[in-house]
Amino acid sequence: MKVLPASWGTERLTVRDANMEDVPHLQNVFNACSYVGAWDSSFYEETEEAFIKLVSKSLGLNHTAKDIFKMQSVFLRGGKDIIGYFHLFHDAPMPHRVWISMFVVHPHFQKNHYGSELAYGIWDQFKQLGEYEAIWLKVCLKNWPALRFWIDMGWRTIVHYEGDTVHADDTTAAVVLERKLSVLPA
Repeated sequence: MKVLPASWGTERLTVRDANMEDVPHLQNVFNACSYVGAWDSSFYEETEEAFIKLVSKSLGLNHTAKDIFKMQSVFLRGGKDIIGYFHLFHDAPMPHRVWISMFVVHPHFQKNHYGSELAYGIWDQFKQLGEYEAIWLKVCLKNWPALRFWIDMGWRTIVHYEGDTVHADDTTAAVVLERKLSVLPA
């Protein structure tokens, strides 16, 4: 199975596999986004140990043949500071699919289209690999900024709905969105 390259880039970004030295920086980026927790319960202050586990898993320390997980750090081209990261699963939740399980850009770097450039770059990398049919991701319905972002980026097909059926302050619901790898963005 072909997997996302260990390093790649876009016009303004450099992307590479996360390593243990990245852990405090990855934690900082994620915790800076904890304000999203009001809309998406997967965002909260996270511990260093949690990031050590994620990076260990990505480095192959916990891989199984059917569980190909990759976490990559994102930098401005020529820069040394991590401005974001993402992690994903290859061949999940079903064969020939990619599941983006987390996608984060530090708030100081949002609104500069780095997220759009990164999302398109991920899509393009998998399209070039030629083994995958689509990329899936989950977005909480209360997270309007994320919904707008992913829909604008071409993730427009709902493949699954989960969560509460009634809207309230204490309920959650999400959609799994798909973007085919054979179709260019509109």
